[in-house]
Parts: sequence; C-alpha cells; structure tokens
Amino acid sequence: MSEGAGKKLSLHAQIKAVEAARRVVTGASRAPARASERDYAAECLEAAERTLKRLAAHEGAIRAAMSAKGSGEAGSAGEGCETKRRFAELPLGQQSALRCGSAAFQKFLGASDALQAAEAVRRVCDVSSRSEFDSDAAAGQRWRALDDRFAAWMDCA
Repeated sequence: MSEGAGKKLSLHAQIKAVEAARRVVTGASRAPARASERDYAAECLEAAERTLKRLAAHEGAIRAAMSAKGSGEAGSAGEGCETKRRFAELPLGQQSALRCGSAAFQKFLGASDALQAAEAVRRVCDVSSRSEFDSDAAAGQRWRALDDRFAAWMDCA
C-alpha cells in the first residue's frame, strides 16, 4: 500500500482511476509513463477499493434504504428529495468550488489543499472571487478553459 493510502480521494477521482485502469487492462491505452502518475493512479485505485469495501459492509442497509425510497416508504413525494444536477448544469462558481475540493484538481494545479487550489483558480482566471464566474462572462469563459485543460489532463493521467 502506498504512503498516501489513508488520503481521502473524491469519488470522481476514484471513478476516473478505475476507468483508466480498465483502459490499460483492455489495451485501449498505456499505463502512465511517469512514476508520480502511476503512484497517484495506485492511490486512487486503493481509495476505490476501500470505498467498495465500506459499501459492501453496508450493502443490505443501502439496498433496503434504496428500496424503501423507491416504494414511497421514505416519505411523501418530494419530501427530502433533491434533484441531482449534472456538474455542467451547476453555477460556474459552484463548479469551481467542487473542483477545488478534488484531490486530482489540486494535483493538477500544484496545490496541496482546497484553499491553495481556490487561490490558484482565482489567480489563473484573474478574478478576486470565484462568484465572478457567474456574473462576468469573460471570467466564466476563463473558468471553462481551465476546467477543459483539467479534463484533458485527467484523460492523459
């Protein structure tokens, strides 16, 4: 197990690592060339394994809760039911806040935590507050460009 095995990684990072590993195993892509990228991928896969083990330990309760919710036993229609919006549908300021909390995005920016990532985003996108992404079209475009570069980086990682 790597030394960062206790680190909490976002589910998004874990999913991306599993997808990348599948592509390597099936021959659709090559394993990362850099040791640091391989180490990060291994950390993500270890986190995914821990997540799956925690889910497996509570599988019965999760299935019962899902079944009860689906049958209406969890309350009246709409009660406590929040619609999950896709990431792209979220306000840009909220997207950037979520990204800054992601270990992969922090690594992409060279930040060690969410606060440093937020500072880097503000600096790179030339804003004083990430809320400007929603009120200033040019700032929003700069955020989208940065997020697109991150997506491309993730595809290569």
